[in-house]
Amino acid sequence: AGPRWRDERFVPAPGARAAQRLRGHRLDSRHLGPGRRFFTYSPAGGGTAGPVVLVHDGKGFWHHGRCGPLSDALLAAGEMPPVHLVFLEPERRNAEYAFNDAHAAHVIDEVLPAVAARAMVAGKPLLLGASLGALAAADLALGRPGLFGAVGALSGAFLSGPDDDPPDPFAGSEWLLGRLRAGAGRDIRWHLDCGTLEWLLPGHRRLEQALLAMGHEHQCLTRNVGHNWTNWRNALPAALKFLTCC
Repeated sequence: AGPRWRDERFVPAPGARAAQRLRGHRLDSRHLGPGRRFFTYSPAGGGTAGPVVLVHDGKGFWHHGRCGPLSDALLAAGEMPPVHLVFLEPERRNAEYAFNDAHAAHVIDEVLPAVAARAMVAGKPLLLGASLGALAAADLALGRPGLFGAVGALSGAFLSGPDDDPPDPFAGSEWLLGRLRAGAGRDIRWHLDCGTLEWLLPGHRRLEQALLAMGHEHQCLTRNVGHNWTNWRNALPAALKFLTCC
């Protein structure tokens, strides 16, 4: 970030505490193995109906993104309805988040039912992620048409594709761009955010053009910052408001 950088509204100060309890859960996965962890946070309480927001790289979004007190502030200001935030935690991030069918099956077949058994869930689940986590979110959404309502992708690692050999995160086959141009994802609302100092910016612009050309409901933003948690923490308010607005 530049010397004139100021945090966005609703970004909590360092050390801010969440109003509700973060709850940890563990399950044995048929797809990814035993002892898989995820965490849930409901700003309005688990007994209040609301959609699930599946947050990839959950530990990072909780600690560095300050997602707990940030979501509390959005709810208190009437900028976001009650939601159930589900923080996913990978064990082998690069493998699990890159076009991994086992990750998708784990989330859809195991995590979502486990959350529905513990909280009052309403509406379609929503997806959020940064960098490789944004790629995992988009892959989930396009892999199960009709299941998810929206994707929030912060600095999405969208320059690669599943058939790239070797994988190239800087100049690959741009899988998501190809899928959108082919008409996929029309049932998904898309929120894309990227820093102007990132190598991902040209790809972000191409995705914005494709979403516009294909008539997708979308919001594409940029901010003067790089590929880091300062960026993603400040991108969270707009992302959460867009994801939960409908």
